[in-house]
Amino acid sequence: MKILCFKGWRAGKNNYLLILLVFLVAVVVQRSAALAAEAGQTQIEVYIVDVGECLLGPTAYDFDNPLTWTRIPATPSRPIDGGGGDGGGGGQGGRGEMLATLPNAGGAGQDSGGAEMLAYSANANSYMVASGNNLTSGMFKDPVFTGLNGSSNPNDLDHCGAWLSAVHWDAAEGVMRGFYHQEWKCNYSHSGYTNMSIAYAESHDRGKTFAKPGHPHNAIITAPNSSSTHICGEGGHGMAVRDGYYYIYFRDWSHFGIGVARATMASGGTPGSWYKYYNGDWTQPGIRGNASRLANITGTSAYYSSSRQRFISVGYWSSDETLGRGTRLSYSSEGLHWTPMLLPLVPLDPQVWNRTGHQPEQNAYQALAPVSDTDDVLSSAFFYSYTFVEPGATRLNKYLCRKRVDHHVFTVADSSSSSSLHHSISLIKLGHYRSHMTDDIWVTSAAVPRHHGYDYVEGEFPPLPLLATADWTSSSRDGYDTIQKCIRDCGHTTAVANSTVLTSEQLQWLCAQRTARYEHDARACCYCLAAASDQSERDEESSRSAVDTMVGLYDCVHGTTGDHFVSRSSTCDSQQYIRILGYVQQSPASSWWPGRDPVADAVTEYPLVTAALYSCWNSVHNDTCVDASPTCHACGGTMTEVLGYGFHLEK
Repeated sequence: MKILCFKGWRAGKNNYLLILLVFLVAVVVQRSAALAAEAGQTQIEVYIVDVGECLLGPTAYDFDNPLTWTRIPATPSRPIDGGGGDGGGGGQGGRGEMLATLPNAGGAGQDSGGAEMLAYSANANSYMVASGNNLTSGMFKDPVFTGLNGSSNPNDLDHCGAWLSAVHWDAAEGVMRGFYHQEWKCNYSHSGYTNMSIAYAESHDRGKTFAKPGHPHNAIITAPNSSSTHICGEGGHGMAVRDGYYYIYFRDWSHFGIGVARATMASGGTPGSWYKYYNGDWTQPGIRGNASRLANITGTSAYYSSSRQRFISVGYWSSDETLGRGTRLSYSSEGLHWTPMLLPLVPLDPQVWNRTGHQPEQNAYQALAPVSDTDDVLSSAFFYSYTFVEPGATRLNKYLCRKRVDHHVFTVADSSSSSSLHHSISLIKLGHYRSHMTDDIWVTSAAVPRHHGYDYVEGEFPPLPLLATADWTSSSRDGYDTIQKCIRDCGHTTAVANSTVLTSEQLQWLCAQRTARYEHDARACCYCLAAASDQSERDEESSRSAVDTMVGLYDCVHGTTGDHFVSRSSTCDSQQYIRILGYVQQSPASSWWPGRDPVADAVTEYPLVTAALYSCWNSVHNDTCVDASPTCHACGGTMTEVLGYGFHLEK
C-alpha cells in the first residue's frame, strides 16, 4: 500500500495506523462536499489549456488588460463569483491597467433572455470595451468612456486616475456598484512611485456611465500611511462574493503581499462598510486600518466557485514549494488560508516589469471568466486572460490575449489508499501558425499577435500531444526537500525540521498541529509528510530514468533564416530563444497520473497516455515543423528526431 504526494507518495508497513488517522482527520475537517470522494477513490482535476488568441493590440487607449466579461441578467441578479485584479503581477511601475468584473459572468456567444454582456478596461480613464449578446461580436472598435477618470484636484486620492476593477449589479436597487483603483501623488518615472487606494462608484444606467457619490470622500480602502518616495498603498484589487459578503483582495505595498477586506452586500460596499482581516479577525477599518498578509495566494484576481465550494485565485507564482514557475491557481475553503496548485496552469519564464529590451515575455494582470452561461469560473471551461508583452518589447507594446481552459474532474479508483486525495494538473496544447510571407510553420503554445504575419492553421494539422506545464518528476525534490515543504505548510519550524526521516509519532503530531491551525487541505499535508518519511523509496523512484525523466521543450527562431523551430535545448542550439513551451517524457511509459507509481499503482480509469512528438525538416521550404507522425505526413519532409513523449487525455 502506498501513499502518494504527487510523486511517489509512500508509506511503510508500519504506517497503517497513520493512514487510518489521516482518514479520520479528513472526515472531520472536510468542509466541501464537492471535494469529498468516497473511500478508496481519488478526485483528479485536469486543466487543458488551449493556444488562445490575442484580441486587441496596442491602441491609443493603451489598456490591453486582462479582459473580464460578464452578463447582466434580464432577471434579478445573483451574486458574482469574482472580479478583476492584478493577477499577481506586482512590481509594476504604477498600477497601469485593470479590468472590471460584473455579476453572473457568461461566455462569448451567450444570449439568455435579453441578458447583456459587458466588459470594461482602463488606464487612468475607465472605458466600456464591449456590450451586446456576446463579447466576440460585441467588442467595440472604439471603446466608450464611462465618465470615470482622475480628479483635476492634486489633493484628491484619484488625481492620477481611476481604474474600474470590480463591479456588482444590485438588482434590488437597480444600481451597478463599482469599486475602482485610484492613485495619488504619482511619479512613475521615479521607480513607479505612486500612492494606491480603492474607492466607490456607481452607475444608474446599467453600467454605461459611472459617478463618484460623495467624492472626494468616497474611498473605501486606504493604507495606514502614504509616501512621497516609493510605491505605497493598497490597491490593484479583485473581488469575490460569498454568503452575503463582498471580499476585495488587494495588493498591500507595506509588506509586498496581498490583504483582504470585506463588506456586507446589504451595505452596498459603500464607504465606511469595509473591514480588513487582521490577526485573525475582521476588526480593522477599511480606511487606514492594518491588514494581515495572506500566505500562498497567487494573485488578487479572486473568485468563488459554487460547484467546487472554494475560493480560487490566479497569478504568477514561483516558489520552492511548487514545481516550475508560471501562472498558477490557488485554492481556499474560506478565502483566508490558501494552497497553491503544485503545477503551473501555464509555464512562464521569469516576469520582469522594468523592460529594457532583453527581457522574456510577460503575462500580466491575469484573470479568469466562464465560457458557458454560468456564474461559476470552475465550470467545464473558462477563459484565462492576460496582458501580453512580447519578448524584448516594452510595456508600450501590449496585447490583450486569452486562452480557453477546459476543466475536467475525474473520480477514479485508488488502490493506494483507503481515503481520497485531491490532485490538480495542467496540460497545454501546441498549435501551428503559417507565415503570410513564407511557408514557415511556427509551432508554439502561445497566442501569436497578428502583426507577426502568421495565421493560426490548426485545421490543417492533426492535434499534437499535450505538454506538461512542469517537470513533475523532478529528482531535485528528494525526501528531505519534501519534508521541509510539508513542515512549512504545517506552519512549524521545530527541531523536527532537521530530521531526514520522521517517525510515525512525529508525523501524527505534525498532522494534528496542522488540523488545529487550518482545516483546509489537512490531508494533503499529512500524506505529504508520510511520503517524505521514506526517503530511500523516493530516491529509488527518482532514479527510474525510463519513466521519470522529463525534458523541457523551447520555442526558438533561427536568427538568420527566421525559421521557427522547437528545441530540447534551453539555449535553442545557439539561436534565438523565445519561450518555454512545456515538458515531455524522454521515453514512453505506462498510462499514469503525475504523482502515482506508473507500474505498480497505475490507474486505468481516464489515464494519461503518452504519444511521441517528431521534429521534421522540409528541405523544399527550408522549414522545421513538429508532427504527430514519424512519417511527417502533415508537415512534409523527413523526421529528424523524436522530441519526446507528450500526453493525451484518454476518456
